[in-house]
This record gives sequence, structure tokens and C-alpha cells, in this order.
Amino acid sequence: MEPRDKRTIRLGGHEVTVVVGPGEDRILELARMRVNELVDDLQGRSSGLVPTQKLALMAAFQCAFDAVQLDIQLEASRRAEAELAETKEALARLEKLLGKVDDALAY
Repeated sequence: MEPRDKRTIRLGGHEVTVVVGPGEDRILELARMRVNELVDDLQGRSSGLVPTQKLALMAAFQCAFDAVQLDIQLEASRRAEAELAETKEALARLEKLLGKVDDALAY
């Protein structure tokens, strides 16, 4: 099992301790930046009337929604890539067949 470390980050004005493994520091930093960006945006739109904890929860939901949307887009991209590969294979077979027809007509 890989070693894991505790890291403390500030999210929505609160200190949060998380456990990270090797190579996860960058992911943690990006998550921190995104959550704080969302909290700041929500705070600005709410004129400071919504508690920070609620804003952090809303930011977490937005991050989860964004992740689901990215998963959907990734799956659609994979399907499109598979369809493109099938189309290329069909085109190659068709070109081969047309070559045979051309050869047969040349005699």
C-alpha cells in the first residue's frame, strides 16, 4: 500500500484536513482552487447573506455536477471515437472492393 499523508487546506474559509497519496497534491490544489472559486462566486451573488458552510456545500454539489457532466462528455467522446474507427474500417473495405471492381473491369 502506498504511503498517505494528511494535508490541511482552506476551503470556504474553513480548515479541512484530508488524506492524500503520492501524486495527489496537484489534484488537491486544483480542487481547493475550484471550490474556493465557487464559494467566492456564490458569496458574491448572495451578498454575504448565506453561511459559508452552506456555500461550501453548494460548491461541492457544483463540483459533483461538473464531474458527472465531464463523465458524460467523455463517454460520448469514446462512443464517437469508436464509431469513427468503424467508419474508417468500412471505408477501407469499400476502397478495397472498389479496387477489385476496377481490376475486374480493366480485363
